[in-house]
Amino acid sequence: MFHKYLENLWFVMHHSDDPEKLTLAIACYLDESGTDNQNPHAVVAGLVLRRERFIRFDSDWNSILSKFRIDPPIHMNEFGKHGRLGHIDYSTRNKLFKELVYIINRYKIYSVAISLNHEQYNNMLSAKTKKEVSIYGLCFMFCAHQCFAMSKVNHYYGSMAFLIEEGNECAEDVRRAHKGMIQMRKEGKTYISDGSLTFEPKKLSPLQAADIIAWGVRRKVSSVPIIKGFEPIITIFNEKHIQNQYTDELLKSIENYSGNS
Repeated sequence: MFHKYLENLWFVMHHSDDPEKLTLAIACYLDESGTDNQNPHAVVAGLVLRRERFIRFDSDWNSILSKFRIDPPIHMNEFGKHGRLGHIDYSTRNKLFKELVYIINRYKIYSVAISLNHEQYNNMLSAKTKKEVSIYGLCFMFCAHQCFAMSKVNHYYGSMAFLIEEGNECAEDVRRAHKGMIQMRKEGKTYISDGSLTFEPKKLSPLQAADIIAWGVRRKVSSVPIIKGFEPIITIFNEKHIQNQYTDELLKSIENYSGNS
């Protein structure tokens, strides 16, 4: 039954059952727990899937969770000391993430991540620009551009659908950024293709996978060790992974563009 739901969702996102279409499932992540002395980074990250992999991914993912007797969906903040999954010991946690990461690397076309430091965002952009686009909106736009650039390298020029968790606190930021990108395309100011933006519950396994990727990226860019049984996550970044962060120069160009628009 859920398999049929995924097939219908794919059609809704793409208005097509074309197996060559691409979907990017993303998560927005910000850890302000004070575990390090650096300013927190906003992160938008996820994985790109084709239709067949999108549908098969869910079955394999939930089989792993069932094996470890975990009710889906999982969220990284649930592994905290007082979280729903905080009781899982190091050895079991390590085995769990080895299997989940294997599925991510097996099915993804590639994973992608963009980060932006809050201090950069606050200090380099005017109030006008920040009103127009949030820190997460900027990360989403850069993430989308990276995906389209990678797709062109691989000779794919079709549309790409975007999938994000329903109820995400950054949902409105992403929605505004997506609308802005589509408008820029109509004005000939960007090369991105058309692509829908769909919000779905966290029960979708690609969204859970995106959360794991974003969590790992946040620690990576903040130089926070990935330990305590989460070590397998590091291997996501070793193959078919694109990761960038905003530079001062890129933020200056955005500020200039905003000031002249």
